[in-house]
Amino acid sequence: MSEILKPNFSKIINLEDQNIIYKKESKDDNFLITIGIPTFKRNTLERALRSVSKQTFRRFRIIVSDNSGYSKETLKIVRKYSKWIPSLYLIAQEKNIGALGNLSFLLNCTSTKYFMWLADDDEISNNFLETLTKILEKESRAIAAMGSWKKILNPNQSQIIERSRNSSYIIRIIKFIAGSQNDSAFYGLHRTREIRKTKFEGYFPPNKKIISNCCYLILFDLLLKGEIIYTKECFWISHSYSDKSYHASSGLTFTGKIKILIRRINVYFLYCCKAFKYRKVILPIVFLASLLGLSRDILNAFINNLKKFILKG
Repeated sequence: MSEILKPNFSKIINLEDQNIIYKKESKDDNFLITIGIPTFKRNTLERALRSVSKQTFRRFRIIVSDNSGYSKETLKIVRKYSKWIPSLYLIAQEKNIGALGNLSFLLNCTSTKYFMWLADDDEISNNFLETLTKILEKESRAIAAMGSWKKILNPNQSQIIERSRNSSYIIRIIKFIAGSQNDSAFYGLHRTREIRKTKFEGYFPPNKKIISNCCYLILFDLLLKGEIIYTKECFWISHSYSDKSYHASSGLTFTGKIKILIRRINVYFLYCCKAFKYRKVILPIVFLASLLGLSRDILNAFINNLKKFILKG
């Protein structure tokens, strides 16, 4: 497998030159949004396409990129929902380019004003595109927009995570780094020209081949340049049947926990590097917020492990 760990989001490639397995194009090609859906042998793709097919805003194109190559099952699902989607492309990768490479590929193929990623097991509310497009069309200084996060914990339980708007640039930076961990805006609606300027250049050893938490670094690039506007009027719906956050590390080996801690240190260190490169004036604030964020991570891990120890006893 040729894993792409350092994607080039700024690269532009011609969609029509790719390995197109299925194509449904509309006579009206005045599309405003591209939705990139990366997939790899997932029958949950049907859930994602079903939610997009019901959007009240119709000026969008979907590109599905299958990292497993040609798949009859994926083609069957795409054909099933194509009748309700204005423009739909299915691309079969000739080799596995990795999860991050696939995300980059979808953005590289984009030619519309706005872009968003949608995981192949997630959903969006029917008014998601309409609501976020209105925000970005109205708020010229906003670089991205995101709805509330509806987190499906199990088939019978869900949690709604909302974020309020803050007019202060510094407060937004501090909350992002030291506040509650929330990278949902990665799956929001982005101005294509701005998301193309973001970078993830990898971590230091022993996490050199890991991409977990890269969304935070991509979002931090955006926050340095402008505001991500959140709204409670629409939802991004994720199916999180297992907690993948740092708080769930209590079940890992000691080595696994250390690797996660080093990865978190990587993230905070890279926040400081990005601030030094793009906004030197806020570097002291980013550094202090990073210390707070790391302290929070270590404290949470300690509390979770202590609870596990007490329950065992």
